[in-house]
Amino acid sequence: KRRQEAVVLPEQATLVQLIRNRGRAYGQPFLRLFFRDGAEFEPEFVVIRNGAVFEDYNVALSDQDEIALVALFAGGNA
Repeated sequence: KRRQEAVVLPEQATLVQLIRNRGRAYGQPFLRLFFRDGAEFEPEFVVIRNGAVFEDYNVALSDQDEIALVALFAGGNA
């Protein structure tokens, strides 16, 4: 299910801070998708920022950034 929402964050907030912010809204099951053993940030998604793969999760987000979380897929026949 595709869903969009606007989130207000402090200046210089990072992706990790964004995910923690959404975790307060969605709870521990949501956070477990992003933090291994509750501490290390290791998302089970490909993170897209403004249409490009985003891998430096500690870089500050900008106003009007669009973040997409794309589920990883595995399996199939080659």
